Amino acid sequence: MAHVFISYVRADGDKVDKLALDLYRAGIDTWTDRDLRPGERWKLKIRQAIQQGASFLACFSPEVFARDRTYMYEEIYTAIEILRQTPGDRTWFIPVRLATCEVPEFEIGAGLTLRDFQWVDLFPDWEPGVATLAGTIRDALTHVATPPPAVGEPRLPPLRHEPPAADWEAWRSTWTVLFQLKVAGEVLFTDVSANNLRRYEELLDSAVHKVGASAFYFDRDDFEQLEAILKGGLRLRHGKTHLMQLVLGKEVDGRTLDLLKKQVASNVAMFEVFAQLVVELRDRYAARTAGANAHPAWRDDARSQRRIAALGEAAARSKRRAEIRTAAEAMVRRGEVSLTTACPRGHGTLREWEGFPRCWTCGWPWKDLDEPGKGE
Repeated sequence: MAHVFISYVRADGDKVDKLALDLYRAGIDTWTDRDLRPGERWKLKIRQAIQQGASFLACFSPEVFARDRTYMYEEIYTAIEILRQTPGDRTWFIPVRLATCEVPEFEIGAGLTLRDFQWVDLFPDWEPGVATLAGTIRDALTHVATPPPAVGEPRLPPLRHEPPAADWEAWRSTWTVLFQLKVAGEVLFTDVSANNLRRYEELLDSAVHKVGASAFYFDRDDFEQLEAILKGGLRLRHGKTHLMQLVLGKEVDGRTLDLLKKQVASNVAMFEVFAQLVVELRDRYAARTAGANAHPAWRDDARSQRRIAALGEAAARSKRRAEIRTAAEAMVRRGEVSLTTACPRGHGTLREWEGFPRCWTCGWPWKDLDEPGKGE
């Protein structure tokens, strides 16, 4: 299912968690850094989630500008890189204001900044703002990044607007032969043999024939991408016979070994491009699923209920953390706690934690505030 990437600062976590829950109920899934799993390379996963996102929401508030440094800016700069490659008539980057503040003038290029984008305000009326945001995302959604299963041909998700049967069959059969070609390329990439090379060449000829026969079913952008995939497939084939001869040779001198290394390096680069193009083309046609009847949020199934429950729990926790933060701020303003205050449990003076004094041993006074009714 398509996802929308939400960029924010942790201090706005309560609002963002509620936004994720409300958007999911409106048929739109979201991705935030809370979706990271233990052991994942978080910078790489965040960049991938931005690149694969159907939309990018940059949530601004006074909390953003109260910080000297925040990773949110890195996420925005990554999004700007993608935005520069996105057609001007497509809505992808959406500024969202969680409270009264300025949208920063980050340069995009061609004399434009982020302030040139119409933003959505989620204040003072939350529900109308979310409804506007959800409608904008559904109208503009043109990219889906559903990863293929580990085994077998990836199943294409249903489209929001089903094409005519002939168009759908042309795309389905073209995708099938391209997927088979990609698999054959993976085999050939790891095992250059006469049989594997023959199989790859047969599938490449079949793909060229299929794309040519179905050309009038695709728009110009799609056909140009199909041509790029086939050219990549041709380049992947080039040099394989020579490489196979080198592998089978009894003696390999220094010059031949250098040629072999260059050919292998070329294969690696070419196959990565070829495989990525196939995935991108699939994504173009596995599109517009937000708001479709197939979206889990519309089916009341077990996955949807688990997702809604998890989002609801996250929103409740974030709301409670925001309440604790407000109470802690009030204690600091009243002079009740500071970095020179001693912990009443004998753990020494308090230390800074998220900008507030706190005992790092027992959590006082934050731990006490975590109990409903305390500090109110």
